[in-house]
Amino acid sequence: MVNFISLNVNGLLSTLKQNKLLTKLKRENIDIAFLQDTHMPGKEHERLKKHGFKYMFSSSNGSKHTRGVAILMSGKLVYEHISTSKDREGRFILIKGRLNRNLFTLYNVYIPPGSKSEFYIQILDRIATEAQGTLICRGDFNITLNPHLDSWRRRISQSQKTTKKLTSMISELGLILRKQNWRDPEVHIY
Repeated sequence: MVNFISLNVNGLLSTLKQNKLLTKLKRENIDIAFLQDTHMPGKEHERLKKHGFKYMFSSSNGSKHTRGVAILMSGKLVYEHISTSKDREGRFILIKGRLNRNLFTLYNVYIPPGSKSEFYIQILDRIATEAQGTLICRGDFNITLNPHLDSWRRRISQSQKTTKKLTSMISELGLILRKQNWRDPEVHIY
């Protein structure tokens, strides 16, 4: 079994915060961590490759300290990398590879508050065109797709039109919305 976690870390520039996060991940025996809102420019994400995390894939917003996503993988996993797709604004990263010989697509998304529905559609289109094998999509979509699953109540101001359109596309793609557990209040698409 592979243990996953998805966290909006709200910035990881502090070495102390990085070490606390990595210690938590190690203590909870996390194999793959999906991190959103890292605020780390370019190569700064390399500092996250410690505490047993051998593989690190990231997308950042250039040299700006905004947005940013990363996927960390434990060195305990047998991983063979196939490809990476990401944007220049630090909003998503999609990696394809083999985990323990099985084909996987890992997709980490951070959609900033107030994003237009077109960006949500681009994210789902990428799933439809690029995902292979088992898809695991995690992230912070900053939208409430299902109020029974998403316990984060302050997201009530988004457009109902965007929510309906996105929910319809998720259904058409055959994706499943799921809340991981009480520690992880975001809604995730698997």
